[in-house]
Amino acid sequence: MSECDSCDGTGSVIAHFSETSGAHSMTPCPLCNRGAQPRASMTFTGFSARNAARCRDGFRHNPEDWSASDWMVATMGELGEAANVLKKLNRERDGIKGNTASATVLRAQLRREIADTFIYLDLMSQALGFDLESAVRETFDAKSREIGYPHLIDPVA
Repeated sequence: MSECDSCDGTGSVIAHFSETSGAHSMTPCPLCNRGAQPRASMTFTGFSARNAARCRDGFRHNPEDWSASDWMVATMGELGEAANVLKKLNRERDGIKGNTASATVLRAQLRREIADTFIYLDLMSQALGFDLESAVRETFDAKSREIGYPHLIDPVA
């Protein structure tokens, strides 16, 4: 992995400097995530519940209040932002000038935009009344069977 522009590969960045004590506190690097503590695995169901709650309680917006079209526009907006970052990464790859951010920063931005897209897809599926996890499982296994790939998510389904 290349050196991170934020933490120089150490995995930590200074998060806070206390003028009273003169001490620095360190936090995991927000760009490369080195130095972060291991986290528990996240499930689709758990994520969807938190995502809906944040939409309702944090943004004060019920997912059902938007149409499928509204959610698709929001999702495509995030996907468009990801495409713009990819355009900049392609410039970096091809040696074309014009980027103001490093490749490391751009990869971190792309990661966030892809995550934003997933978040909107989950909210859209909830607003439409279906479980995204089930849809992904079914679709993955159907395509796997079609191409003869033996490793299914739900082999007995």
